[in-house]
Formats: sequence, structure tokens, C-alpha cells
Amino acid sequence: MAVESPFIGLYNPDRLAGKPKKQLFQEVIDAQRDGIQLNIIEYLDAFLRSEGYTLKIETGEIPDPDKPLVLAVNHHSRQRFFTTEESLRTVGIASVSARQAGVTDKSIAWMVRQLRIPPVGIGKMARQVQNATGPVFDSIPARTIKRLSRKGKALKYRETMTDEDTQSLLERVAHRVQNGFALGVFPEQEPSFSLRPYHRNFARTLGNLKFLSPDYQVLTLACFYEGKVARAVYGPVIDIKKETNVQEAATAVMHGIAQGMPIKLQGAYPTPQPLQ
Repeated sequence: MAVESPFIGLYNPDRLAGKPKKQLFQEVIDAQRDGIQLNIIEYLDAFLRSEGYTLKIETGEIPDPDKPLVLAVNHHSRQRFFTTEESLRTVGIASVSARQAGVTDKSIAWMVRQLRIPPVGIGKMARQVQNATGPVFDSIPARTIKRLSRKGKALKYRETMTDEDTQSLLERVAHRVQNGFALGVFPEQEPSFSLRPYHRNFARTLGNLKFLSPDYQVLTLACFYEGKVARAVYGPVIDIKKETNVQEAATAVMHGIAQGMPIKLQGAYPTPQPLQ
């Protein structure tokens, strides 16, 4: 069932009502500086309201509240450059819709990339906000480096992580899971207009999570826009067990996301059950 509603600031609407995006962003940056935690749903809800979006939610299979949960969402972006704000919007749509529709009562710790901050330029503030989400919103920033690698005859730079950064990331993921958080992930890792193949790190993440819990679940979510309507379409729940093949599971997750998307956005995962 699809339900459309405004982003209404369910958590303390008076304090944030009417604040513009730039002021909201600055409050998050200041909170990081001052060592203060804020409510992620409250702030991202206010961010989307400040831009005039309404939210339309379509729920699907409801996850088991007693199992660890991963929320997997596509990395949809309507623009090629300065995509950090689009990522923040998607995190907002997913976090607010999950709580508003009763999909899960768990707080969601988002696995996000730690970004380099330019000294000046368009998009600097959004990048500062994304980096602040770790201490301010309990997200899990991943620090990456670029290394030259060969693919066939071609040399190209790819994002990777050092062994030390990987170990640190896994420890922070374990801490969140053990404290009852759900994990929020972007299987593609890179923003794009239509679905691209899942990143190999997504399958690795699914495998690593089996060491924390041999029986967990991945809830699929498609996010996209129809003008100023933000769509959140929940799909099937994929069960992950000790014997599960993680590559097959990762592919199933992507098809679960794709089935909630219009044909033009399904990209690498065309499905016979497009959204009508």
C-alpha cells in the first residue's frame, strides 16, 4: 500500500520548523565540533522539508524484529556532479520512511564513505555534513584510498581500504550491531541515475556480517523521485544464513531493489515486475 505524506518533522518539529538547508547543515557541522549527538531522523526530515519534498511510501515484506537487519538501498542520483546532497537525501528518505511506516524501530547506522574536503567550492558544506554523520548521527564512515590497479590491459585508479582501516570499520560495525542498530548500506557504493552492478565490497560486507550473526536479513528499498515526491518502495527481505552464497545473495538484493523501480531506472537489473 502506498501512502503519501509531507515530511512533517515527527521529532520536535517546532525547533527545526522553517530552518533553511544551510542552517541545518551548519548545525550538524557545529555539533561535530562541539561533540554533540543529534537525531538523524529529525535533521534529515527537516532537510527534506526545507526543499519542499513530500514522501510516498510503499511497504512490502516486513523484516523479523528479532533478527539483525541490513537496509540496502540504491544510490540514485539525478545529477553527475556534486552528488553528496543526493546521498544525504536518500539516507533521509530511507531513515524517515522506515520509522514512519513502521518497517523497523531500530536506529539505522549508515555505512558511508569518508570524503575529502576541498578548501573551497560548491558541495564543500554537504561533504562536511557527510563526514560529520559518524560522531553526530552514529553512522559508520569508511576511509578509502585510491590505488592503481590493472583490469585487463587498462590501468585505472580504484577506491580501496588499508588493512587497518578495514579492521577499524569491522569493529565499528560489530559495535553497532551488538547495540541493536540496523545497518544501512549502498550496494553500488557509487551514485548513478540507474542501477549499476553491486560493488564487490558489498558481497564482502555480507560475508563479514555472517561472522557477527550467522542468521540475519537484508531489507531491500528503492528510492527515486517523481518531481518533488520522494518515493520509498520496500521490496523483499533476503535471508542470509551461514551457508548462503554471498554473491548470489547480493544479486538477489539488487533484483529486490530493481523490482520497485521504474523500467528506466532498473539499469543492470531489469526485472519482469516493474513498478506501474
